[in-house]
Amino acid sequence: MRVTVRDLCSFRFCWEVQSGSETRQKIKDMADDVRDKAGDYADQTKNKVTSYVDKGKSYYDEKKSLVKSAVEAGKDAYDKEKERLSKEPNA
Repeated sequence: MRVTVRDLCSFRFCWEVQSGSETRQKIKDMADDVRDKAGDYADQTKNKVTSYVDKGKSYYDEKKSLVKSAVEAGKDAYDKEKERLSKEPNA
């Protein structure tokens, strides 16, 4: 979502003759609208970032588990081979 010049100052508002209090009220209303849009955009961005961080953590945990399993399998294979070799007669 972008806040454009059009959002901040419509053509009609820029050229319309009006009293100072009306102008101040319109500026206040437009500022409130921009603040609300910025808040919504910040919330959307925060939600997206949180989602990506959660996905990243999940991916990391999954891969960490796979690596841990592979290391354990390697240790088991090493221990079995070491045991097998220790049982062989020395030639």
